[in-house]
Amino acid sequence: MKCYKCGGHYQEKHDSYIWDDPFVGKLQIKGQLYYQCTKCEDILLSSEMASEIDKTARERRQALISQFPLSDFLSAKQTASLLGVTRQALNKNRRIKRGFIYQSSLDGVNYYLKQSVVQYQKSQDGRFLLDSESTANKRAFHSCSSGLKPRYEPVSFVSDG
Repeated sequence: MKCYKCGGHYQEKHDSYIWDDPFVGKLQIKGQLYYQCTKCEDILLSSEMASEIDKTARERRQALISQFPLSDFLSAKQTASLLGVTRQALNKNRRIKRGFIYQSSLDGVNYYLKQSVVQYQKSQDGRFLLDSESTANKRAFHSCSSGLKPRYEPVSFVSDG
């Protein structure tokens, strides 16, 4: 295939690929097909690679959101009140359904991350970088006989395809 940017040729690759996601940080994807221009190094992703990136990013986003303590979340009623909409309008909002407000579910009930709701209220986009370093100080702690321990262990995300 010919590169549309520089006229070079795309070479098929199956190497590890690092995807820098603006909301969950760097993801390492292994074993998926992609194409790289031999001249300008432009990347074309295969549909399988794009699906794998999406799946890995979604899993990492949920893992990072789960590191926030429950006190950082709002109920649907509180979120709707803060946004000035009904709960029904909140649940039907397409942007919120698509993840423009970070949320987590517990026993089938959705809870919305307060920081994300406030940011959404200001800019209609409540997403922000959720990497391990920025959420490390937000981790929930619980008591046990040996003192304070983190409730969640750090997770590294590597996809083997």
